[in-house]
Amino acid sequence: MTNGEDMPTMWGPPNGKGNSIPLSMTALPTMPKVIVAATPSPANSAQSSPSLVSNTPVANTHTTPDEEPEMELTQEIPAALDTDIYMEEAPTPLPTTVIHQSPGPFSTPNDNQQMYNAYTLPNDFDYKTLGIFSTHLRFNVSERAQQAWKNATDYTVIIVPLFMAYSLPCMQKAKVDATIFIKRAFPTSAATFSVIPAAKVNDQQGDKPLPWSIMIAGLRYRDAATLLYYQFWLSKAFSFAAHPASDFTSTWLGNWVFAAGEDEEAAVTECLKQNMALTNTAIGQHLINETLNTTHRCEIIDSAEARPITTIRRGTPSTHWVFTAISPHPSDANKHRQWVTVAKNTEWYHPAIATANNATPRIPANAARGGTTRLTNAL
Repeated sequence: MTNGEDMPTMWGPPNGKGNSIPLSMTALPTMPKVIVAATPSPANSAQSSPSLVSNTPVANTHTTPDEEPEMELTQEIPAALDTDIYMEEAPTPLPTTVIHQSPGPFSTPNDNQQMYNAYTLPNDFDYKTLGIFSTHLRFNVSERAQQAWKNATDYTVIIVPLFMAYSLPCMQKAKVDATIFIKRAFPTSAATFSVIPAAKVNDQQGDKPLPWSIMIAGLRYRDAATLLYYQFWLSKAFSFAAHPASDFTSTWLGNWVFAAGEDEEAAVTECLKQNMALTNTAIGQHLINETLNTTHRCEIIDSAEARPITTIRRGTPSTHWVFTAISPHPSDANKHRQWVTVAKNTEWYHPAIATANNATPRIPANAARGGTTRLTNAL
């Protein structure tokens, strides 16, 4: 990859994603595990154990046939809680490098650091980064730093701060801000998480993108899944996008401009799928050569979508079309990069909307450095 040319900075709706759930839930305290052991006397052995326990532990005493069975509480229930019995929290999945994204609660404390509280995003906020995959998060990161990431304690995510140019002083500030943000938003992970910033390769030269990723390690599974699900975390003091620490690719194929407005989505989608199905186009030939069989090839073509976004350059609005499709190389970053390059070199033609011009941003390294100035163009 030269100068990160296939690195995206455009933003748009994710493939097949519904509306996000509003981020207004508050983290609840972890309920204590309560174990109740009933020890009836021999004369009362047929009597069942009681179904409720009080908020005060019961001392070990011998019972008579007319008394209730003895109970032993291994942990006292907090008196401030009203419910009599609290079930043990569902077990956390075993450590794994793959985290399944899901919505969850987060905390917004009412104190003198409210500038770090995450904003509640609207219900229709359904935007995700497009085109980024795991290789981008490791551009020019030293081998020792990458090894530190690999050795990090599960569960981990990688965050990229928004609206911030790269420098060591900025990285220092981002590390402090990330620590404050995570402690406040996810107090259940406060005692276990750590912040591991990227370290650049010492002999890095030229305009190659600087490393700007920060790993958040040692999270609780639920907190990591919540961070990845919403992806964008915005506050007055610190904002960032969250990405998986495990290997992943993307469905993004590029941004394109046709002689087509937003009301011609059907024609643009037809153009996308037809060119993928043809055997004499660059992308069609790639699919024939790289897919397992005809069924696999058809699944990829059926997954293809074209979605419009409106950009404004020099005061002039323009409709760009975001192409997405399942990658034929979901676990191979190098082959996936070839797939995106083939899409860029394909002649996307349709008689109703003419031939497309590639509209992929020319400053892709901004996403790796944390600069996302193009975000507002897509919202």
